[in-house]
Amino acid sequence: MNMLRKYSAPVLFCILGIIFAVILAALLIQDKKAKALEKRASELQRSAISAMRLSPAADDLRKMMAKAESALPSGYDKMNPETEIFRSLDRIKGIFKNSEMKVSDFDYTNNMVAMTVSIKVYITNYPVFADSMFRLQSSEFPFFSILGVNMLSSKDDGAVTADISGRLWFPSKVSSPEGGAK
Repeated sequence: MNMLRKYSAPVLFCILGIIFAVILAALLIQDKKAKALEKRASELQRSAISAMRLSPAADDLRKMMAKAESALPSGYDKMNPETEIFRSLDRIKGIFKNSEMKVSDFDYTNNMVAMTVSIKVYITNYPVFADSMFRLQSSEFPFFSILGVNMLSSKDDGAVTADISGRLWFPSKVSSPEGGAK
């Protein structure tokens, strides 16, 4: 007590004020940290909920990738896309024996190697032509997408020709859902 009497009241108030300010500052800092932790916990909870929602979508994507890979022939990764497209052109020429073919240069976009193909077919037997179109449409690999068919009939001799435009394409790589190429 003697020690407190030595100091005057204003000095004691200043000391108490400083102690109060330090305690108040500590409480404010702790409150700020508590709010930041609550915000992070809330974000973490939202992330966990989003991850649970995305899990089935990722599983579906994996199934779709497996299905897509099963459509590719064995040894696909060792195949040369350009060579396979040329082989497919030979196969198409075999399907449409009485035809003329025009091809574009190779197009290397969207993870595929592609070539635009125009086939002019002289139709002598419509059922054979329809069967040939079915065989062309159902070709498995490299894939052939028919872009259009234009049938023309000559007024002179009644001959019918079909102009088929399409695109031969070969996937140049298959990416896994995790982001790496296979």
